[in-house]
Amino acid sequence: MSTLPQVQTCHQTVTTAWIAFGSNLTGSVGNPLEIVGYAIAALQQFGADFEVSTLYCSAAFPSGSGPDFVNGVARFSWGETPQKLLNLLHKVEADFGRERRGRWTPRTLDLDLLALGSHVCPDAESEAYWRQLDPSQAQVKTPKTLILPHPRMSERAFVLQPMCDLDPDWMHPTLRHSARELLEALPEAAFAGLERL
Repeated sequence: MSTLPQVQTCHQTVTTAWIAFGSNLTGSVGNPLEIVGYAIAALQQFGADFEVSTLYCSAAFPSGSGPDFVNGVARFSWGETPQKLLNLLHKVEADFGRERRGRWTPRTLDLDLLALGSHVCPDAESEAYWRQLDPSQAQVKTPKTLILPHPRMSERAFVLQPMCDLDPDWMHPTLRHSARELLEALPEAAFAGLERL
């Protein structure tokens, strides 16, 4: 029987929310950089102690699937349920014209709930399953419930680099590695096209 790290399962408490944001399509309010600016302003209304990373340009994933993205990460204090925050993020996406046409497709705005303190949702076994899922399967399979921390965040330089801008010592609650350690462990290919704006 494998042993999993002791983690805090989701419940309502004040903690730090981490949100990744990105855009690679023009929308009604402007180009991706302008959309991201408006999205940051919307996110600032969600909680106290709001901070935002440097903005980055990154290549669309998978390679060749669309224009480059404008990416970054925000963090703030959050005192309600993870599901309520996810619902708010989906509403902001819809307000900016997000259309859900499939996984990893171009979009006017993408807001991902990366982490909520040390919470693991719904449990460590489910988080491990989705994190270890082969990328070809992850492109076509969608979990029926919120998975925290975000199962693919540890593979993405365009997430980990801006997280490191804010807190390189943030600890992944199941992998037990810091944002900096996860970033340094990525292969060189993960940084292709990643540039500060």
